[in-house]
Order: sequence, then C-alpha cells, then structure tokens
Amino acid sequence: MANIFCLRNDLDTCRRLAIEAYLEAKSIDSIESVLDALILLNKINIWKGKYYLVLRLSKKYLELALNEKLYKYAGSIYNHMGLVYMFTEKINLAKECFEKSIELFQKANEFVESTRPINNIGIIYADYFDETDKAMKYMKEGIEISQKYNFVQSEVVLLNNIGELYLIINEYEKAKEVVERAVKLSKELEYKDMYFVAMKNLAAIYLHTGEFDKCFDCYYILQEKFKESNISKVNVTEYYNFLSEFYYKFGKWDEAIEFCDKTIENSTKFDIKYKLNAISLKALIKYYKTGILDKKEINKIRDEFRVRNTGRRDFLLRVAYVAIQNGDIDYALELLEEDAEIAEKVSTIYLDIVRKMLIICIEDWGIQRSLEVLKLVRDNRFLELELFIYYMLGEKFFRKQEYYKAANYYLMVLDLLKRLSKKIPDENFRLAYFSSHGKRKIIQKVSMIINILLKDKDELLTKKANEILEKLKYSDMKDIDLLISLFNKINKTTEGNSKETKEYLNILQIARLIEKFNDDYKNNLRRLIRFAVDQSLASRGFIFVNNESTNELEIIASTVDNVDQAELQKIKFIVKQKQRAFILKNVFKEIKNETERLLFGDIKSMICIPIFRARKESLLNKVERRKMKRFSNDKIIGYFYLDSDIIFNRFDQTTFELMKMLSYIAYLNIENYYLKISSSTDKLTGIYNRKYFDFLFDEILRFSKINNYSFSVIMADIDKFKNVNDIFGHQKGDEILSRVAQIIQNNIRHTDIVGRYGGEEFIIILHDTEGNEGLKVAEKIRKEVESANLINKDYPVTISLGVSNYPQHGQFKDELIENADKALYHAKNTGRNKAVLWDSSIRDKAVRFDKLAGIVTGNTVQDQRIVSLMIDVLNLLKLDIKVECKIFEILSRLIEVMEVQQAILFTIEEDLSINKIYAKKRKQQKWHNCPRYNKNIIEKVLYNRKGEFLIDWEDIGKIDPATGKPDWQSVIVAPSIINGRLKGILYLSVPIKEKEFDYNSYNFICKIADIIAAII
Repeated sequence: MANIFCLRNDLDTCRRLAIEAYLEAKSIDSIESVLDALILLNKINIWKGKYYLVLRLSKKYLELALNEKLYKYAGSIYNHMGLVYMFTEKINLAKECFEKSIELFQKANEFVESTRPINNIGIIYADYFDETDKAMKYMKEGIEISQKYNFVQSEVVLLNNIGELYLIINEYEKAKEVVERAVKLSKELEYKDMYFVAMKNLAAIYLHTGEFDKCFDCYYILQEKFKESNISKVNVTEYYNFLSEFYYKFGKWDEAIEFCDKTIENSTKFDIKYKLNAISLKALIKYYKTGILDKKEINKIRDEFRVRNTGRRDFLLRVAYVAIQNGDIDYALELLEEDAEIAEKVSTIYLDIVRKMLIICIEDWGIQRSLEVLKLVRDNRFLELELFIYYMLGEKFFRKQEYYKAANYYLMVLDLLKRLSKKIPDENFRLAYFSSHGKRKIIQKVSMIINILLKDKDELLTKKANEILEKLKYSDMKDIDLLISLFNKINKTTEGNSKETKEYLNILQIARLIEKFNDDYKNNLRRLIRFAVDQSLASRGFIFVNNESTNELEIIASTVDNVDQAELQKIKFIVKQKQRAFILKNVFKEIKNETERLLFGDIKSMICIPIFRARKESLLNKVERRKMKRFSNDKIIGYFYLDSDIIFNRFDQTTFELMKMLSYIAYLNIENYYLKISSSTDKLTGIYNRKYFDFLFDEILRFSKINNYSFSVIMADIDKFKNVNDIFGHQKGDEILSRVAQIIQNNIRHTDIVGRYGGEEFIIILHDTEGNEGLKVAEKIRKEVESANLINKDYPVTISLGVSNYPQHGQFKDELIENADKALYHAKNTGRNKAVLWDSSIRDKAVRFDKLAGIVTGNTVQDQRIVSLMIDVLNLLKLDIKVECKIFEILSRLIEVMEVQQAILFTIEEDLSINKIYAKKRKQQKWHNCPRYNKNIIEKVLYNRKGEFLIDWEDIGKIDPATGKPDWQSVIVAPSIINGRLKGILYLSVPIKEKEFDYNSYNFICKIADIIAAII
C-alpha cells in the first residue's frame, strides 16, 4: 500500500505507512519485512534530501541482509547508498555501489531491479564523465531488461533519461519519440514524479524545436502539477532550470533571472550543471538588458565550467555570439579557441553548426560557405539558427551594397519570426519574443534599404513603405505580407530582369545543355532540373514520375540530397491535387485560406508543369514547329516542379514558358530511362538485378585498378525474413523487400550502386571509400531499416550487413564478395542487426552466409543423417497413421540425430492456448509425462512467434554432485507456422556440459518445425 502512495507522490502518507510497517516487522522479528520497510524509507529520505539518514540506516542493515543471503535487499541498499554518494559528488564510491548492486540483483535473479543501478551508472557517465555514448549503452540495456520483464515503472525512468541524453546531443526528434512514450506510460501508471519529469523534458524539447504551442501546453500542466504534488528536491531544481531557459527563450528577462536565482539557491553539488547554467544565463541576460558584456564575470564562469564539459560548449558559443554582437572580435576568438579544445570530445551537429556560423561572422567567409551552412541548418530544422543565419546573410549583402538580396534575407527573418510567433499563445510573451530577437533593428535596416533603392524615384511608394514599417515596429507582424508585396513593386521599379531573361530564353542555352547529354538518362534529368533551378533562382527542383502500379509520385531527379518526408508528402499532395500547370508567385498574397497557406510551410513560390506522354505521330511536327507547349498528349506521366523559400526569385511567365519546353525534354529522357532499366532492374524492388550488377561490378573493378581507386562492397540480408513470409504472407514480404531496397537507395549517393543478389539479400558498391567509411554507411543503413517500423513496433524488421574494401580485402570480384559475405555471416551469427567489417580474424570463424546452414554442413556422415531425417519427416506427411504416432517418430529421430536429452512438441490452439504437450526423453521408448521446460521461453514464442537458441540460465535443475554446478540446459525453440497460424512449438534441450547449440542447429530445427506445421 505504501508503494502506491509513493508512486503517487503522497510522501507523507507513504512515510507514515512505511514507519508503521517497519515497527510492526521489528516487533514480530520479520527480517524481510523490516528490510522492505527500510527500502521504502530510504526512497522517501532520498527524495527529501536526508542523505545522512539513508547512509546510517543502510549501513546498519546491509550486513544483516548479506549475512542472511537476502541479496535482493542488499542490492537495493547498495543502490540507495550509491544515490547518496552520487548526490554528494562522491562519484567513485557511487559507481562502486551501483556495480555491487547490479551484481547482487543478478545473483538473486532480480534482473528487473538491476535496471535501477544500471540507469544510475548511465547518469554518472552522462553527467560526470561526459560520455554520452556509454551512458546511452547502459540505459538502453536497462530498457531491454524492463521491456523483457514488462517492468513499466523502470522503463519510464529510463525513457526519460534517454530523452534527456538525446536533448543534450541535440537529437530532438529522437528525444521527442522516447519522452512522449514516457509521458504516456507515467500517466497510465499514475507515476506522478516521473510524469512531472517527462512533461518537463517534453516542454524543453518543444522549446528547442520551435513548437511553442505544445511547449506552452506542457508549461501550463507543469505549473498545475507543481502546485498540487510533492516533487523531489532534484526534480524541483530541474524544473526551475527549465523555467529559466523558458523565460530566457522568450525574452522575459526578469522572470528568467527569478528562476535562475531559484535554481542556484536550490542546487546541490549533484545539481552543479543546473547551477552553472543558471549563472551563465544571468550573465547573458545582463548583456541583453544593459548592453554591457561583463568579461570579468564571464571569465569566472569559464573557470567554473572547466571542471566539467557538460554545457560548457553551449556556454562558450553563446558568449562568443554576444561578443561578436558587441564588436569584441578578439574576445570571441579567444572563446572559440577554448571551444576548439573540447569540440572533438563534445561534438553535436547543433554545436558544430553554431561554431561554423560564428567563424563565418568573424572571418567573413564567402556567401557560398554561408549558404552551405544554411542548408545544414534547414536539413536539421534548427529554426533559431535559421533566424541567425538569415540575419547574417542580410548583413553580408548589406555590406556588399547588394541591397535587394539583403532585403530578401532581412524579410526572411521577419517572416520566420512571424510563423514562430503564431505558436505563442500569450501576447506578452509574443511581443517580448520579437523584442529579444531584434525585430526593430531588422525593420530599421529594411527601412534604410527602401530609402536607398527608391531615392528620388517614387515618393508615393517610399511613403507607403515607411508607413508599413512604422506599423510593424509595434504590431505582431500581421503586415509582413504587405511589405513583401511592396518589395515586389520596388523590384519592378528599380531592377528589371530583361537582360537575364533574354539570356535564359535564348534557345542556344538549351542546345548547349542537350549537347552534354549522354545515355545516362537519369543524370540527364539531373542536369535538366539543375538548369531550371539556376535560371529561375529557385531553391530546389524535383522531377516526379507517376508509379503506375502504386499511383504514387516518385522522385526521379532532384537538386537536393535530403528532403523531409512529411514535407515531400505535402508537395506531392499539392501537385496531384492541381493536376495542371500552375505558378504561384507569392504564397502570402495568392493563398487567402490560412489553413491552405500553412500547408506550404517555408515555401514562398512554386511552379509546376505536368509532363505528358506525347503521341508518336505528333512528335516530328512539334520539333519542326518548335512549339513544344502545344503538343497533344495521352496522359500525365510526371511533373516538373520548382519552389523557392526565399521571397525574391524569377517565378514569372517567362520562366513558366521555359519550363514547358524543358518538360518535353524531360519526357524523352524519362522514356529512355525506363526503357533501359526494364532490362537491367529487378521488377519487385526497382534496383539492379544480379546479372546487370555483375556487369557493373566488373566495370568498376577494371576502372579502379587502372585509376588506383578504392571502393567498398556491402552484402546485406534481412534478418529472419522467412518468418515475415510465414507470419504476414508473401505479399507483405514483397513489400518489405521493396521498402528495404528504397531505404538503401535513400542512404547511399547517386554514384553508388545497389542490386538484389537473390532472395532477401542485397549487394552495394560504394565508390571512392576506404577504411571504416563503408562500415559507417552500412551502420547508417542498418539504423534506418531498424527505425523504419516496416511492420510494427512489436515485430521489428532488421538487417545484417557485411563489408569488405578494395583493395585491402581482395583484388578480385569473387574474393571481395566472399569476404563481405563472411562478415555478413559473422553479423548474423553474433546476434543479427549488426554491420561488420571483414578482417582476418573472421576468416576462420565464418563461412559464406547460407540459407542451408545446418542442413549441408560439409561433414558427409552428418549431412547424410540430416537429409535422411528430413526425408523421413516429409514421408510421414503421406502416411495414413495417427498424428500422435507421427509426432512420436519425429521426436525420436530428432533426439537421435541432434543428440539431445529431450524433445517436446506443444500443439497450439487458435486462441494461443496449449492444446497438448508431447514429450520424448533420450533412451525411453514411451512418452515422457513430466518434461522439463522453461514456461517463460514458451510464453515468449507464443507472444512474438519467434524462435531462438540460448542457454537457459533461469532453470537451474539439479546440482551436479561431481562438479557442484547447476544442470543448465542449452535450448532450441522453434515455432511451427503454416499460413500465418502458429500451430505448434518445437522445444529441444540438452545439458550444456554435453553440447551447446549453434546457429546451424537452430536453422535446421526451424526447417523441421516448418514441416511439422503441415503434420499437426
């Protein structure tokens, strides 16, 4: 009962009940009950920060628990002592206690309880050693145990901590996924303290991703929960730290300072990272409020941060940015030099991009480098950084006196501020947000540009512009659309495009483009879309083709390597909805419906031209007349699409007409491309077939030998693919093959090649790679397949990969493929869902990965026995005898051939209940009535329909009198599935002192189990 109140954060009731239980247990001299009460009291005292009391009680009862061999309780006591040492910064003592706690829990077979110290060691690695990889490893191990034993309470804690780790390394989407699950589970469990922590973490994530509406929802819930709940001291500090960041983000300086002070006041040695963050925020706020950069105070904070790296880079880069704003470049360089010292050890995409941006500001790198960084920012959707780089580009163009381009980027800042501010529900917060992000400063720059551009040209337009700008200073950006429209008028007044228009309309330019075409039709399409983007000043372009089998649009050529899938779906929706040629010069002006306008996201303008399949009889006339836009057609086969996320571009009627001409050239190349690939690609997956891939491999190898190039070969195989076909059907299996092929293509360069090598096996060649580069790509593919959720979360589809490199691992095609295949086998044989690089140590450990593993072994005598057994089992299908007799014969033969002690077959009803248990024991000629098996293993197969081979450490059995060791069993368990229905489970066991099953044995038994499904 006390534990329930503990989960609900009713600490006073929990403490009262725990003390009552403790006194009652002492009165009846029940050691276990005393220890139960002690564990609960320790939890409460840790929450309340009464660490001395925890240590006193723990040391008093630890010896008792150990003497009585009550290892579960001793494990809990060591864990609590570790927490106290961790909270008081005695880290080495804490780690020793947690390790001892894990050891004792596992000794007591309390694997679930071991997740607590496992999690705590992860915290130590994250918060004290700055080793997030090791921290993540421990926490994911804890998650696996929690999920295996359905221990939701522990899973919630671990999910929260993993979410915080992802937040630290700026992987916000991953953080969001795990923390949203933590919120859901803690709410269902009524685990109030963890619900509060999860909600705080979710709010922090939304704060970073610019999802301010969701952030405010969490903020309101947190305010409510904080008033009504007993929150632990550590979590109170974290909450205050979040509020200081929350108010800082929105420019509410006074409120931010208030909660910085509360964070500092509430911090302990354990919470030092929050204290340092609060002190650093106060120093930055002082600058924003007064304009004074207090370097003496900053340097003092730098000294304090040198003790640990957590948060240090973030602080240094924030201050460097302020120093640049303040014009103190030397100080900014000093800070960046210090950042460089720790950048290798503490590296995240976010922090590395910020560093690049600051260096660009100081060293005045070219526009192209700035645009490259902008692409990185957009790809990762770091919206706050996007604001900064737009402003930086505006400043660069302003200094170069390219005022029109400068205005474009200044207006991009205002536009993004407007879109972000729409998600801020509170008007005071909204206005503070504008103010803290320099809205007035930007408006002032735009005003200067207008006056320069319109000087002595158009007094009426100048007056109108200044009226709008003055209004924007005090409003919440509602009039930004008017300003954009006005700038388009200024463009026509000041800078015509007639010269450039004549350039790209000149038919000679298209002729020169066509001269570069060859029989690589896909590359021709890339050249075509690149040309269109360059001529129109678009941000990007796509050529879509319609997949007739799925009626889905697919990208055949584009100017960008990566595109957000959700955004791509929106584009496809817009294009398919229109089904005609259209041009939108200004989304703000032309789309009145706010909901429809939101669909366009960052897109400001777009052009889309359908690509028609031309009638053969009209082609000659069209070319002769050079009136391509009038050709007749049968149907739309695709679309030529451009868009721009910048405000000013050449999306006009001239470009529109040019696009119509280019769309016909696109049609010819699409037709030729599909004609070529129809004879060289696998129809199911759309990648190269084996025959054509072998031809390309020979060409690549010849070229590499002549030019001294290196490349990597990757062999990939879908794990347990047969189970997918058996459980979900061949149609689903085909879909999985197709999607895996697509994932592979999406994660390699267009210069790399991929082919289907047979069944569920793929082969990839990566150009110009060496060392671990091929392995990194293989690991990237593995992660993408694992996270793609190809079936569902309860049945993950994974892939194993093997890598070899030319020339290090082979000079010949067969040698390279064989070594990659051996590495693949090694990945399969050591747990699957891995990527392995071939090395000499694998040579003797692995053979070619083979679906006949365990059936054809190379040992003539054993192969004959195995094949004989399979023939006998297959013959039983034809015999007209009782099923029971068939099962008896199969189990007897399995015991003989596999040399096992016991063979069991469970027949399964449709509701997944066990119908009958048929068991046969070695050297017995009758049924065995009391078989020995692990019920947990059987229940696991009933649940996930997956087989496995393992050592059953849970079932000790009898102690061997000779060795004093338990009689542990090596076990194979395999489901018998037919037409997607689980009909039986085959279970073989043998003492590990006799033999231990390997993958070959397991693979063979799986095949036998499949045959048995047809018998029972």
